[in-house]
Amino acid sequence: MRKQKLLTKALAASMAVFMSVSQLSVPAFAAEGTKSVSIAGSTYTYSAEALEGYTQIGNSGLYYKLTNGTGFSGTIYGTSNLTYKEFYSGDVSSTDSFDVVTTASTSKYSVLSNAWTDYKKESAEAAGGYHVKGVANVNVAVDSDLYVESTILKDANKELSKAYEEASDITLNENPTQVPSQYKILQENGSYVSNNKTVATVTDAVPTLTTGSTWGEYEIDVVETSTKYLRNSRQDEGFPVNSTIQGIILETTEGYKVGLEHLSNIWVQPYKLSFNVANEAATMGIAKSDNTAEFAKLVNKTINKITYVYLCNTRR
Repeated sequence: MRKQKLLTKALAASMAVFMSVSQLSVPAFAAEGTKSVSIAGSTYTYSAEALEGYTQIGNSGLYYKLTNGTGFSGTIYGTSNLTYKEFYSGDVSSTDSFDVVTTASTSKYSVLSNAWTDYKKESAEAAGGYHVKGVANVNVAVDSDLYVESTILKDANKELSKAYEEASDITLNENPTQVPSQYKILQENGSYVSNNKTVATVTDAVPTLTTGSTWGEYEIDVVETSTKYLRNSRQDEGFPVNSTIQGIILETTEGYKVGLEHLSNIWVQPYKLSFNVANEAATMGIAKSDNTAEFAKLVNKTINKITYVYLCNTRR
């Protein structure tokens, strides 16, 4: 095993506001031939008939109208679970290799609270593992009309297109009009892009590169000298970047960016990260990587920035 210093210019930590409460769509009969749903305190009534003042949802054959409350206009905000391809879209150089992380263990499914898994005890034990599908509790911006219409279509058991399906999975924030410091934007075609991020830059961190690590073919340990951003102990307390971490992005001096995944590259103590460039086999017997092709592009390159995406209070 050999160690060498990894050149670095900056360690960036991108932050997001997280607040989420359940929003229930409650169907109730408003009048004969109509039904209603409640969305964040406002009531929308819909019908299969083209009633006066009602707006049709595409070619669905449903018409709706705001019948109580102030309703919404413009962009609103909530949270959703996103695949790694969706989460890193617009933030890394390529998302083509992302699929799901396949674990070789039935444990550790809850140690990283923002890892979105399909873990169920019986199926995981039968298969000898489970899948990490992506990132949980991601801040998402959505057009208010798209969200309202998706809620109505879902309530009416109508088939949902990609954008409506994505919108219907969003849980609105307690204050849906308050803008988080960082979020993904759901577009009309159902894909995602990122907004500009609030980034705090740490310049007194010393990264060390290890090859042939038990955690992966390459391991990077980032040790801070005067700050305490990255958890490097058994407890989350006192570290903004801790087991709630949502993602990590490695960037080279040429500007190439690669996203990391939970249990394959990202660990409970996120000061340590790892990746494989040739071997997709389980790391530490825990999870099989699905992004090896992207990591291979880092060989003989200099990583000069590591960006940590995590949940925290608004900080500038």
